[in-house]
Amino acid sequence: MDNEDLIDDFNEDFISGDEEEETEEVEETFTASNGQFSTNRENSYNGDDFAAAIDNYRPYALSNGIPVNGKDACVIFRWIDKIDELLNDGESGEVTILLIKTQVVVQEEYNLLYRIVKKIYSHKYPELETLVPSALEYVFVVRVLEECGTKGLQKLEGVLTKEQVMIVSISAQTNFKPNALVDSSLLASAMNGLEQLLTLQDRIKAYVTERVETIAPNVSQLLGPATAALLLSAVGGVGELSETPSCNLASLGKPKYRSHEFNVDESNVRQKGYIYLSPLVQNTAIDFQKQALRMACAKCSLAARVDASHSAPTSNLGAKWRFEIESKLRKLQEPANISNVKPLPVPEDKPKKKRAGRRFRKYKQQFQLSHLRQLQNRMEFNKQEHSVLDAFGEEIGMGMANTLQAPSTAVIRATKGVTKLRKPMQHRLANQSRSLNDFFASDPRASPLNPDDNITQKDVRNNTKNTAEMQRSNEWFLKYIQRDSKDL
Repeated sequence: MDNEDLIDDFNEDFISGDEEEETEEVEETFTASNGQFSTNRENSYNGDDFAAAIDNYRPYALSNGIPVNGKDACVIFRWIDKIDELLNDGESGEVTILLIKTQVVVQEEYNLLYRIVKKIYSHKYPELETLVPSALEYVFVVRVLEECGTKGLQKLEGVLTKEQVMIVSISAQTNFKPNALVDSSLLASAMNGLEQLLTLQDRIKAYVTERVETIAPNVSQLLGPATAALLLSAVGGVGELSETPSCNLASLGKPKYRSHEFNVDESNVRQKGYIYLSPLVQNTAIDFQKQALRMACAKCSLAARVDASHSAPTSNLGAKWRFEIESKLRKLQEPANISNVKPLPVPEDKPKKKRAGRRFRKYKQQFQLSHLRQLQNRMEFNKQEHSVLDAFGEEIGMGMANTLQAPSTAVIRATKGVTKLRKPMQHRLANQSRSLNDFFASDPRASPLNPDDNITQKDVRNNTKNTAEMQRSNEWFLKYIQRDSKDL
């Protein structure tokens, strides 16, 4: 496949609505007086072939030009008498299915006239489309502006919210062009056609609601007749509803919002379509409406498949699934089970178990306070405590730690935390201390800073290795050290 064939395939797959509608063969005549197209669409179906006309319906393409009269672009007005006859005299299931399909065509024609009104009035107030998203509200604002201008915008308070009225009033001061030329006759015919289609749509919905239980008994039992009729009217029938994925069912009938930020409440549901407005979801607590919506959409998809296949002509499955959803929602809304609070047991007045043994005594000695720490925790009467600052600037009281002696009233006990030495270590320390004593006893130079300690003849006799000459030299060295210390 070359690049040109690939591009052609993409164009066929992603063709827009207007481009697809351009393929429709419509007889057009250009009117030079107003520079617009007028259409004479020949209806190839007879008055009794209304069903074929609905099945082969193709909407009018605005790319072919704006018609002279708004109703000329709508096919449904040519069959208005036939629709009235079906609404008044029709009682069979085929008539109900046909009217459900007609509901889809009416909605298409309704959107077509709404686009025509917006395209005409955009020359006069281009920003109004973004401020008022609803078609009915848009038409009401256009009527007020055409009749009273910007001075009559206070009449909108009954239809629009106060915030919308304020925004439209502020925007109209700068963006509204009262002197712009628009086709008033075409605008009026399009708005009148919008209102007529809205009335016809309400009549068809009321008719389908009364008879929807014969077409979709399980869907009607699950969500209610009114909601089932709205769903069937939105998609065009039970077969189309069964082919719709459950994740898309919540979007059916969802209104248009200018911003989702102001249209999301405590339920956290954005897709507030027909199923969300059904009694099954609305009767649920607002905290669980999102879960109820998901369960209702899933069961609605199953019920639509059952009704489309006619495998269960009764509504038993719909009632069963509705009961399952309601039971699950009740369990979700039930409060948590409060466990029985057990009273505290009566304490047993038994003597505390005391451990003993060498290991346990050594373990407790690790955490015993030293003698200095014990003195720090004591205070002397009628004396000011000495305190110091640590590295973090916090004051620490020293208690009796700075005193030279413990109070006479207290008995200073020997610290029990002193670990006992093993016998080999005791012998080693004794040998070291003995050798150190021998060194100090044999050589008086080992302590030169203590000249007052006279070396007695007893110490000299203990050292049998020293000679008389060594003694004289030692005495001379001692005198030299004493003279230097006096000079200092």
